[in-house]
Formats: sequence, C-alpha cells, structure tokens
Amino acid sequence: MDILQVLTTFYQEHEWVSKNNDYDSLYWSESNSEPKPALEELQSKWDDQSSEIDNKKIQAVRQREILSKWPIEKQFEAITELHMDRPEKMDELIAYIEQIKIDNPKS
Repeated sequence: MDILQVLTTFYQEHEWVSKNNDYDSLYWSESNSEPKPALEELQSKWDDQSSEIDNKKIQAVRQREILSKWPIEKQFEAITELHMDRPEKMDELIAYIEQIKIDNPKS
C-alpha cells in the first residue's frame, strides 16, 4: 500500500506529515476535524478504491505534460485568438490535450 497516495487522495484537507511512507511515523495534526485514520482504514481505501487513486496520479501526469508545452498564458492566448476568429492555436491545444489523454489513459 502507498500510504502517501491514500492520504493525498482522501485526506488533502487535513494536516499531516508522512515520513518514508510509513504509518508508524505518520504525524496527524491535532487541529484536524477527524482523528487519525487507522492503518486498516487506509488499507481498505487502498484495496477498494485503487482505480480512483490511480486516476488522480494519471490526472497529475496529464496536467504536468500539458503545462510543460502549453503554460497558462499560452492557453489564454489560444482562447483569446479563438474569440478573434483565429482558431488555429486552440485547435493545436485541443489536439495536444487529446494526445496526452491517449498517451495517459485513466483506468
């Protein structure tokens, strides 16, 4: 089980620190609205919802790849030009995003 992935997927709104992806060294802040989840609870989430965890990892990969070639300012430029009846950059952006999705499919 990847404890860090489970925590990142299901407990983002809480404060915690994970050392070496190990439950025994997991620090759970006292300011959190719910108690530290038991190891069994984390294991259950890992076992039952691994496709959701994988999909979140894939989404992060997609975002990094898109932003590496099409940073926000270039995307904004493509949108602006589309509204000026110059769709070429938007078409290029859409084609690139579609290829990223093909190269990095979700489960």
